Amino acid sequence: MADARRLPCRPRPEFGTPDYPAPIVDERVALKFAKDRLYGLCATPTARAEADAVQQRHGSRKSGLAPPGRATRRAPAATQPATAAVQGELF
Repeated sequence: MADARRLPCRPRPEFGTPDYPAPIVDERVALKFAKDRLYGLCATPTARAEADAVQQRHGSRKSGLAPPGRATRRAPAATQPATAAVQGELF
């Protein structure tokens, strides 16, 4: 086995130079393929049944809760009294 301390030290090529290696895979194509495959698996009846079983076992038992992922809007805050009347004027 070669000793790493005795190997010749070669500088690594910098990104953007012709010596820099090309990507092994196209990042965008690989990402699209992975997303399509993952979301395709999540949409299968088997996956839906498993998700429903997990929800039934571990989900909240409180009724009347808003569905997850949807933000609820709060009522606007009550208007404050005019600060000049309460605090007075400085000048």
